[in-house]
Amino acid sequence: MAHAADGIAGRMLSPQEVRAMLRDGGEMALLDVREEGVFSDRGHPFFANSVPLSRLELLIRDRVPRVGTRVVVYDGGDEELAERAAVMLSSMGYRDVAVMAGGARRWAAAGYELFTGVNVPSKAFGEVVEHRCGTP
Repeated sequence: MAHAADGIAGRMLSPQEVRAMLRDGGEMALLDVREEGVFSDRGHPFFANSVPLSRLELLIRDRVPRVGTRVVVYDGGDEELAERAAVMLSSMGYRDVAVMAGGARRWAAAGYELFTGVNVPSKAFGEVVEHRCGTP
């Protein structure tokens, strides 16, 4: 199997580098390739999207339609699922694929928050609107 760390499918990025990418304003997809239940229950970075490796080929074109988009994949921490996803994405034509080293475990160890549940950004937006506008 080709490894993303070998530069065949992508490169390794630290959680700090991924966080900087999330803040730089450029187009980016942060994909959690663990199963959705694990994504929801064990936590994920705020803007991460659940695209399980088992369903990657079915979901990816809807979630990331532009193959030039920067894509960062991660898993629970051993990088096995993320590396497999990086290889798959590269073979599907995605040109800028990286693996977040250490996955969700290293993200949390770096002091960054993990959020549980699904649709976290839209729920957070709804709560802001509710509090600021007094909606029922």
